[in-house]
Amino acid sequence: MKFKSETQGLLKLFITFVHTQFNCQVKNIRSDNGLEFISLKPFLSTHGILLQNSCSYTPQQNGVVERKHRHLLNVGRALRFQANLPLQFWGESLLTATYLINRLPTPVLNHKSPYELLYGKPPIYTHLRAFGCLCYATNLQPLTKFSPRARRCIFVGYPSNQKAYRVYDLTTRQFFTSRDVFHENTFPFINPTSVDSSQQPSLLTILPDPNDSPIPQPLIFSPSPTETPATPLSSSASTDSPSSPSSPSSNPTQSSPSLKPNTPTLILRRSDRPRQTSILLRDFHCGQVGMSQLSASTTKSASSQSALLNQQHMSRHSVILGGVKQ
Repeated sequence: MKFKSETQGLLKLFITFVHTQFNCQVKNIRSDNGLEFISLKPFLSTHGILLQNSCSYTPQQNGVVERKHRHLLNVGRALRFQANLPLQFWGESLLTATYLINRLPTPVLNHKSPYELLYGKPPIYTHLRAFGCLCYATNLQPLTKFSPRARRCIFVGYPSNQKAYRVYDLTTRQFFTSRDVFHENTFPFINPTSVDSSQQPSLLTILPDPNDSPIPQPLIFSPSPTETPATPLSSSASTDSPSSPSSPSSNPTQSSPSLKPNTPTLILRRSDRPRQTSILLRDFHCGQVGMSQLSASTTKSASSQSALLNQQHMSRHSVILGGVKQ
């Protein structure tokens, strides 16, 4: 129903439907003084139906209808929010909410559903699907042999006269009924670029993207391009001539590998803060000796040791010569 003017025709069809399908008669109709119901007085009087009106601005006199209206809006909003559908699907949300409420048990009816009380058998729940989920409907009119054989749609409700589902084509933006594959874990309006999440996730989706969170690479210590590594020379290599085949410079296969100019080098940072002697070492002489004094003392001790060795060597030599002369 799009306009309130359609109320009279729809209510007449509902009364006829109840009488034919369930062999029941509608006895009372209660409204809130709506003009669309007042125009039905001649028809209701003909069929012996009472029209009851509540007082103006007194919704509590029609509490059953008000509470059920609130229940429908709560469930309809929840369905739309869960699928993140646009507001234009509010009608489909309310129709689906009505379909679900009629099949849910309630403590008011002794934990039975309205469907069970009306038809005398419990409802079937195996055909229920997640509202707003992704589904693929068969393409009945492909243009070419290589055209897609399925249409990407979303599930928006249950038709009343078919064992099928009401879907909405995301490409052509049309509603139609179908009974095909569903993917209840994917909601296109939540993430338009999402893919079928029912499949097993690949390794690329599990591992983090290196471009988003770069992993720190280890530092590579290598000499600068201008420096060449020193190679130890053996005794045989030092005696050979430079033009000998055993020389490493003449053998291209044994030459050192070329260094890449773009190899990163580690630059050590030195602190510019002035260094002071520790307070605990002020009373010791080791803290007062400078580098110049230390080098001078080491040089002096080395020269004295060499002089003593020379003197001992000369004394031994003189003793040997004296023994020979005798």
